[in-house]
Amino acid sequence: EQMVSVMRKLYGELSKRIAETIIAQEK
Repeated sequence: EQMVSVMRKLYGELSKRIAETIIAQEK
């Protein structure tokens, strides 16, 4: 159970960072 929440947290951070990178490239 705890592992799932950790994976979800990591995935959230990763997707957020990817989104910021894409936005930065569009400027």
